[in-house]
Amino acid sequence: MLPILKEVLDQIPQGKDISTATFEGANIVLYTKNTEFFLDNEGVIRKIVDNIKKRVELRPDPSITKDMEKSEEKILELIPKEAGASNVLFDPQRSIVIIEAEKPGLAIGKQGEVLRKIRKEILWVPVVRRTPALRSKVIENIRQVLFENNDYRKKFLNKIGERIYSGYTKEKKSEWVRVTVLGAGRQVGRSCLLLQTPESKVLLDCGVNIAAPDKHAYPYLDAPEFKIEELDAVIITHQHLDHSGFAPYLYKMGYRGPLYCTEPTRDISALLALDYVGIAFKDAKKAIYATSDIKEMVKHTVCLDYGEVTDVTPDIRITLYNAGHTLGSTIVHLHIGNGMHNLIYSLDWKTPVTVVDNKNNVFFKPIGEVIDKSFEEFPDLIKKKGIYEELPNLDELKTIVFNPKTYKTDIVPVTSFIRHPITEELYELKTASGRSVIVTKSHSVFSVKDGEVVAAKVSELGEGDFILGPKKIPLMNREPVIDLLEHVPKLRVKIDDTKLLTNILERYKPKLRELKENDRKEALNWIIDHFKYSAYKEDIIKKYGINKRRVIRVFNKLGIKDYPRVKHVFTDKLKVTKAFARFLGYYVAEGHSKKNSQTVEVTNYNHKILEDCHDIIKKTFGIVGDLRYRDNAVLFHSKQLKYLLSDVLKCGKGAYTKRVPSQILLASEEIISNFLYGYFSGDGGIIDKKDDSGRCICAASKNKDLMQDITFMLLQFGIVPTLTHNKYTDMYQANIHNSEKIKEFIEKIGIENSHLERLIPNLIRKRNKGSFDLRIPLLSLSKKGQVSLSLSPWQNSKTCGIKHLENMDLPDLDKKLLKSDFMFDQIKEIKKVKSTNKYVYDFKVNNYENFLGGNGFLFLHNTGDFKYGRTMLLEPAVTSYPRLETVIMEGTYGGKDNIVSTYKESEDKLNEIVKKTIERGGKVLIPTLGVGRSQEMMLIIEKSIREGRMQRIPVFVQGMVWDVTAIHTAYPDYLSNQVRKQIFHKDQNPFLSDIFTMVGSYKEQQKIIEESGPCVILATSGMLTAGPSVSYFKALADNPKNSIIFVNYQGEGCLGRQVQQGAKEVVVANGNVPENIKVNMEIYTLDGFSGHSDRRELINFVKRLDPPPKKVIVVHGESSRVLDLASSIHKLQKIETNAPKNLESIRIR
Repeated sequence: MLPILKEVLDQIPQGKDISTATFEGANIVLYTKNTEFFLDNEGVIRKIVDNIKKRVELRPDPSITKDMEKSEEKILELIPKEAGASNVLFDPQRSIVIIEAEKPGLAIGKQGEVLRKIRKEILWVPVVRRTPALRSKVIENIRQVLFENNDYRKKFLNKIGERIYSGYTKEKKSEWVRVTVLGAGRQVGRSCLLLQTPESKVLLDCGVNIAAPDKHAYPYLDAPEFKIEELDAVIITHQHLDHSGFAPYLYKMGYRGPLYCTEPTRDISALLALDYVGIAFKDAKKAIYATSDIKEMVKHTVCLDYGEVTDVTPDIRITLYNAGHTLGSTIVHLHIGNGMHNLIYSLDWKTPVTVVDNKNNVFFKPIGEVIDKSFEEFPDLIKKKGIYEELPNLDELKTIVFNPKTYKTDIVPVTSFIRHPITEELYELKTASGRSVIVTKSHSVFSVKDGEVVAAKVSELGEGDFILGPKKIPLMNREPVIDLLEHVPKLRVKIDDTKLLTNILERYKPKLRELKENDRKEALNWIIDHFKYSAYKEDIIKKYGINKRRVIRVFNKLGIKDYPRVKHVFTDKLKVTKAFARFLGYYVAEGHSKKNSQTVEVTNYNHKILEDCHDIIKKTFGIVGDLRYRDNAVLFHSKQLKYLLSDVLKCGKGAYTKRVPSQILLASEEIISNFLYGYFSGDGGIIDKKDDSGRCICAASKNKDLMQDITFMLLQFGIVPTLTHNKYTDMYQANIHNSEKIKEFIEKIGIENSHLERLIPNLIRKRNKGSFDLRIPLLSLSKKGQVSLSLSPWQNSKTCGIKHLENMDLPDLDKKLLKSDFMFDQIKEIKKVKSTNKYVYDFKVNNYENFLGGNGFLFLHNTGDFKYGRTMLLEPAVTSYPRLETVIMEGTYGGKDNIVSTYKESEDKLNEIVKKTIERGGKVLIPTLGVGRSQEMMLIIEKSIREGRMQRIPVFVQGMVWDVTAIHTAYPDYLSNQVRKQIFHKDQNPFLSDIFTMVGSYKEQQKIIEESGPCVILATSGMLTAGPSVSYFKALADNPKNSIIFVNYQGEGCLGRQVQQGAKEVVVANGNVPENIKVNMEIYTLDGFSGHSDRRELINFVKRLDPPPKKVIVVHGESSRVLDLASSIHKLQKIETNAPKNLESIRIR
């Protein structure tokens, strides 16, 4: 037994009956015959994971799992019909059952409830997947291959683990690393790199060059460095043939090791390889490998998700990140040498974060409390990714962010929660305005430099630097309605909503059938009286003249509890009006509930405020208060009101526990302004010193959290208070100093205060310097903006008022900054602090990469990826990594002239070309790659037709496009957020639009060419090397009414490149006979749709890499382009670069 397995087993308590300890690749799997231990391991597995920093999974031994047929019946019984469970697949060797459902959320159940029931009932490990919108034979065949080879796969995966952990040690290694280029060195195609260390040999990609003759089509596997029997692993970045097309040949040569990639890459690579074999057969050529070799490749593929960390050899660990190139395409992050995987961007347990629930209630809670709670509720759904754990946001929580495009704040869903053990020091960052946050030293906050928002690590910041917080939070135009029915029987509530009453009665009907016949007939009226009129049992007995025991017996049987003995009755829905919001402000300021009493008291020297409180409660609830002018108080003797304020609205009972109700923190302007009016009139103050030394409107409290609430509400009016703490009085204050902001407060909110009359004239006379939220650091402006200020009175200043800058002629970049919701706060202190927990935490917020947190609110960078180059189909590439030393990147469009059109420009041009071609009665041929570009074009055309920007015409799709599209719908999590949402709704799925017609035969193809009118044809291959696109081209080329549009790279020597460059006559093979084709059709190239980045994007990619690399190696591009790109990166970024030839080796460590 390997040492790591022994170490794991030594940590399992005795009596847990572990039958097998094995490997599944780098993961450790334990099988138990102990049912109770499987259902609840009491945190044992998590402790082991924390100790060894590897993924460990507990499964039931196959001997205790329930019969598959009966288990399937039970699964379908437990899953709601609305979930649309359609297919149940068992993997008996691994004790896993895969459930396909149209609505996975319903199949999982609230807080994983359904999955837990399934585990308990059948003793299998249930995994839920979304049912594909389109059926894919390829996926079905691949699953069949894996199912048929279950036993082999189990042994194979265990063998991988034995190889990985054969040299297992917790000590770090320092060793050399070398890369040899076996393909794609100063050329496009046959991508293949050999990575070598003293311990390992790994192949990165293994492709073919389909446009080249055989002599130059395949990688140099005859190089002396490459020996297939010494190869440990193959990693495929994406499915295009120039990266994956030669991989089956490795298995033909006898390789039987793992191939790592994502699931979409595995499926589409297999499809393309089968097509590659099929084309060779049609051309009467001998294929370089057979379908059996492709099947062997599938058998040995290990699929990984984005962000999943796994060891592939004893000294190499990989993480796959989104490359934004094709479905499931990856940037491979390799961690070489056995050391701790340091995850950055994390917060201390007690750091407060802003959370908005699905009812739009707002909470400011420690991030550790939020995430730990979710981890406890959904233990089965936690994904272990190396040292850190990640859990999807199943509670549908939202947070507040700034939009990186508009610089405006917004409320958006949190994608997932992350936590991991502390691996570095924690620091507390304090600002001049009183804000603070505790983070790891590698965590980033935000600043602005040269007009652009940048993420800055705390370790790189110093005192005096400026960072971003919000000066405005969006208002939500709603009047909160609080459901009091949730608090029965603590509250006495009557139901006015007829529909709600009907639903409650329906819920009791099954139980009514269990009653005796005479009880059944009358009990329905008793239930109605109980809920509609809030009647006690005594009221019902008196009304119907029945026996007391009979009513008690029936109510006990139905599970209906009596209401508390109170005088006042509340309606089931409490609408928070402006008046009630004002009362809540008074109460939070100067109210309390008396101990051992049913009394609520509000005190204030201003009797007008006491009378207002009295009138509001009387009108809202019918409760008459006791006005005591001599005591400066109003008392309400109501148990109902006390419970409402203390337990439902959670306003607190004393000075140290006072809070603003979470239900009204996000509401309409009128609701919030009335609350703040009440609060500041009750507990606020006006300071207006006669000597003009200072003036402000302020609020103070013993409770720090209450000041957080007040700050949040003020931010919705664009008012940013300064936060202070008086150590002697232990009071926390929120102060508004700026004259302009004080005026705004008085106009929008108001305050009842005797000093107000004297303050207003002084505000008019006095002009003071703009506060931090009204000024911008000059270094934040663009270079042009800074030059504009070089001759102004502020040339030597650190900051300048926004009003002054608005009157200047500044670039658009700076104008956007002036109109932003950013407040620039200056760092006052950075100090090292102790952690409050063994974990640190983070939110992941896709597409925004920030969220609001800290005391007083600052924008914090999150673990998500800083993205760029978005398309309709995919999210853009990742540029942020835990650690980075060497980057190997493509240079396909890296030349000086490779500045392509924008996506929008290409989209508009496509619509224009199609319109002109249709008007003259022609056809549009778009030769396209089966993977990625074809699906992108389908989305663009469907959107243009749906929005009326393109005439509704038939779109014919031929080749493998339809098969690949079906695979796209099977993996929606790899698509862009916009498309993913559409796919989740069948009636909105763009790939299922009726404008698309699949062409499946030669006869159908000829009919399109000869009979159909104007249309768009999408056909493979994209370079016109083979397939139906060549047949269409031969038939349509000589007609000037027709158009051909190239939307992807055209390799040197291919037919597509010749046509693209303007050849008027080309030679096309017709079987073994060459055929001359005249080209009279219109020829267009739309480079903005390319899956490759242009020169500008490539340089920008390197610029945005975080952390910056020490070395860049450029491959996969024509010689002049990669050399030029490498030279430019070296000059611009001062980074060592190289553009190696094929067979050259580079030592990177």
